Amino acid sequence: MVTTVRHRGLAVAAACVALPAVGGAVSLANGTIDPGTAIVDRFPWQSVELAGLALFAWVAVPFSALAVLAWRGSPRTPQATVAAGLLLVAWIVVQLAIIRTLSFFHPTYLLIGLAFIGAGRRLQPTTDRGPAGPESGTIGPVADAAPRRRIEA
Repeated sequence: MVTTVRHRGLAVAAACVALPAVGGAVSLANGTIDPGTAIVDRFPWQSVELAGLALFAWVAVPFSALAVLAWRGSPRTPQATVAAGLLLVAWIVVQLAIIRTLSFFHPTYLLIGLAFIGAGRRLQPTTDRGPAGPESGTIGPVADAAPRRRIEA
């Protein structure tokens, strides 16, 4: 029997990242947010629309998908959490490389991305089957394996 583990808190946290990303993407694309000509001149093709589309694709879509997966209790939630966190960290790094301007959002969302990576890693099932190391006589997860018998011919 497979039990479904829903991660409602993770789903809400992912939605709290996805919603501002959607708002930022739409606001960039329709001109509601004006980052200023100094920053827009650094955008690829000086396109705020492309920047909005990139924000939507790199942040809003992955975190929206993660929110749905976590809410439903999908077994893919741990991997999706790590992937969304990695994409957010990559987004911040690429954004800083392009615009070369720091705001308080950058370290904040960098830490949020790292937190999602950590949460996803903690959600992944472990394969450890017991103690390992010199004191147990084995190295790694084979501690519970049956001892080998030597067959004399």
